[in-house]
Amino acid sequence: MVAYNDLNPVRACIVEDSADYKSSGYGEAVAGVKLARNGLTIALERSDKAMQWSVVEREYWKLLYEVGVEQNLREDGSPVQAGFTRKEALAEMKSEGRIPF
Repeated sequence: MVAYNDLNPVRACIVEDSADYKSSGYGEAVAGVKLARNGLTIALERSDKAMQWSVVEREYWKLLYEVGVEQNLREDGSPVQAGFTRKEALAEMKSEGRIPF
């Protein structure tokens, strides 16, 4: 459910990256808000709340790209549900969620 909410601005074509939408939980977590970071740790069902943010961020980033792929392409190739292209998602998965500065 958390990933669904964080992907809404991407699917609505407001931003290309969930981290760029500062009003989302993920955007706040990337900005350094500790409560948001703890929330993502819980969302990933991790009992270790002291888990390093770099690990949580990488795992959550991968989750966003797994569930955020465009859905149900029309005959003209446009998606019924906007999101990341499969090519973008595969490239991110290969980078193992390493987010460039």
